[in-house]
Amino acid sequence: MKKKDSKAHGTISNIFYMLKIMFKISPWLVIGEIAQELLRTLPGKLISVIGLKYVIDEVVNGGDTKNVVIGIAVILLILVFSEIANSLFFELFAHREREKLDLGIQSMLYKKAAKLDMEKYDDPGYYSDFILAVEMSSDNIKYMLTNVKHYIGEIVSFIAISAVMLTIDPICLLIVLFSVVFFIPVGRYTGSLMMKRRKAVTEKHRKGDYFARLFYLRDYAGEIRTGGLYPLLDKRFKESADDIVRTQNKYVKKIDAIFFVQESVIQVIGFMVLLTLYIGYQTLVTGNMSAGDFVATFNGAVQIGSGILFLTVYGVRNFTERAGMIEKYRIFMAEESKVPDGEDVADCGVPETIEVENLSFRYQGKDEDALSDISFRIEPCEKIALVGYNGAGKTTLTNLLLRLYD
Repeated sequence: MKKKDSKAHGTISNIFYMLKIMFKISPWLVIGEIAQELLRTLPGKLISVIGLKYVIDEVVNGGDTKNVVIGIAVILLILVFSEIANSLFFELFAHREREKLDLGIQSMLYKKAAKLDMEKYDDPGYYSDFILAVEMSSDNIKYMLTNVKHYIGEIVSFIAISAVMLTIDPICLLIVLFSVVFFIPVGRYTGSLMMKRRKAVTEKHRKGDYFARLFYLRDYAGEIRTGGLYPLLDKRFKESADDIVRTQNKYVKKIDAIFFVQESVIQVIGFMVLLTLYIGYQTLVTGNMSAGDFVATFNGAVQIGSGILFLTVYGVRNFTERAGMIEKYRIFMAEESKVPDGEDVADCGVPETIEVENLSFRYQGKDEDALSDISFRIEPCEKIALVGYNGAGKTTLTNLLLRLYD
């Protein structure tokens, strides 16, 4: 049976696929996490723009002290309420529901793994992706939900703060947008690099973990001591560790270089130079901005800049990386078995003759047959023995008789 080529799903498709699973297991957690993010981020960002503008303008313009005190008190109350609500959400609800969500995802994986064809365990590439899907399922839950709620929070904050900045000076908003929009494609590229790095490192870790397990598993303790295998295994383990470091270095240098360019161009040139010069000119020379406008504009620009930076670079990078991990999970869950289990349990009836004629079998990826042209006949209640050297095909034949392989 030839496996059909399946087209990889897009980033957005994978995000909604995982969100759909999360919502099915714990809908109130998904809704609560998004609401909590808005409550956590929006008040603080708006206060840094509108709240400080109000207080500074009242002080500079000689306003009533009572108004200043009331303004500060309102700001403190909002911040305290937000902090208390967030703490209660996590302590009384989120931790429990996250465990429930984690358990639900793991149960789906284990149920699928129990029905997986044995031949899949013999395919190194598929098995590596399978291990990656299992090991990263919990991380995918946490990071994907965090990224989604953060993304929604940043979108809402961007809209709110942009509306405020437009009323003060639209040109400031244009400067900020111009500084960061240029780097939208970079986010996808860095996300792709990080996905490739994770896949490459995971494959190297599998090899290192194999040698590491040999050191402490009881099954191999006697052979290591009697056979003097420690120096060889230690050498292989260190070679694997060095290989992991080399693989990390291959990707880290590129990723760090991209991050440096992003930060230096956006933060230094965009905010620290262009924006500061413009709002300083508007405040000190033309007088079109008050002191409160200056602070509000600069703080708003920083908030919008960091928000757009996340929406177009870091968020895109994170989603691209996580979508790649979800794709592996999705492929694993969609895999169809060649040897499906029946719905009914077979009755223990009268023994029948077992006959095999001209049986040959080759494991996937191997150049030689594990069994070649095997024929035999076993009569009812007849006792036989399978005898042969290691690798002769005894286990393979047994697995075929049990139809663990097709």
